[in-house]
Amino acid sequence: MDAVLTADRPPIEWPSPIDPSQTSIDDARDRIDELLAPLPDLITAADVPNGVVRQSIASNRGDAVDGRKSGAATRYRHLCHSPAAREAARHARTTFDAIDRDHESLVADIRTERADTSETVRTQLDAIDYHGPDTSSGKLRAALVARQREDDLVRADRILDDWDGSASDNVIDLGEAAGEIERASATASVWSHLADRYEASQSGAVSLDSSFSTAIDRSLDRIATVDFPPQEDEGWYAAVGVDDLDDGGVLELALWRVGRGVIDAADGVESASEAGRLGTALYHALVFEVRYRAFQTFRDRIRDGSFAWPASVSTIEAERSAAFEAAETVRQSISGPTPGTLVLAETLQSLEWADERVRNAADNDPDVHVSLDDEYRLYARCRAELAALPDAVAAFRDRLGGD
Repeated sequence: MDAVLTADRPPIEWPSPIDPSQTSIDDARDRIDELLAPLPDLITAADVPNGVVRQSIASNRGDAVDGRKSGAATRYRHLCHSPAAREAARHARTTFDAIDRDHESLVADIRTERADTSETVRTQLDAIDYHGPDTSSGKLRAALVARQREDDLVRADRILDDWDGSASDNVIDLGEAAGEIERASATASVWSHLADRYEASQSGAVSLDSSFSTAIDRSLDRIATVDFPPQEDEGWYAAVGVDDLDDGGVLELALWRVGRGVIDAADGVESASEAGRLGTALYHALVFEVRYRAFQTFRDRIRDGSFAWPASVSTIEAERSAAFEAAETVRQSISGPTPGTLVLAETLQSLEWADERVRNAADNDPDVHVSLDDEYRLYARCRAELAALPDAVAAFRDRLGGD
């Protein structure tokens, strides 16, 4: 297993379209410190008799402390990570406090705070507009900001819908519910600050609603023209030009999953467009271009036999190395805070996750049977997507327009 991981993985460089103030980061750290301050340095059985509850508090406290430190390369990434650390801190604090608090009054307080926070988040979502310089770089930056803002706030809104409180909730449940409120509130605070900083950084900004909507319409037309077949039954393989794969189903599964990604991206464009989330729709439009091109490459490799099930670990290592070479080529062709650099970072993260799974497999007892089927498929898929990214970005930029 170790032999698969010989080549060094390229670093993941996440785009940072906005530079937050240091004060905003300090405020997030202060909030974490405020939440954790009442907790004993070492939580013992005398403080919390129940071992499961004690472990929950200690684990969340540890996550909050680690998140407060943050190894993010930029202030933007650090600030965007802070809601997760605040969630863990609030989870630990509320679980600890709930041991001695009246259950009914605590549930009522959480329910009220949840409703107030939900209103704040939805107000911010409804207030999102799309503006920036009427240039290619300005539009790309604005599209990236819109995507990340929408994604964070929509996720916060969805989390707040999942709990209504009940008499059966234990102290850990209540801690989790309070932690989710804290994360949503922190997300709203983060994006209020980032929106102000983005606005202040603009020069010659104009409304980009029309440009974004036109680009989305063109993407929807492209998706309709491609007419990628739905995965309704086994006839899908013939519809995409692959028949009679005699490999026990492993290559069929690989192709099916890559095809599923194409369909999901197309659905993402349509659903985001219908919801009026233009930044999210544009992001999925780019992802569709990447995945559709990658699917064609992947399918052709299966048809011509250049992607087959590996006879040795060296074949898996070679696929992984080829993905990294493709990543280096892409890095030379795209840069700046754009949806393209976001997709590049996300694809490299997928490779990182595959590596972690291989590393875990290598730690198994030598007598344990280990399969790298999924990891091999993932290396090949990422390789195809990275190779497709430059042309996909070029098509995306052309639809978006700008000087």
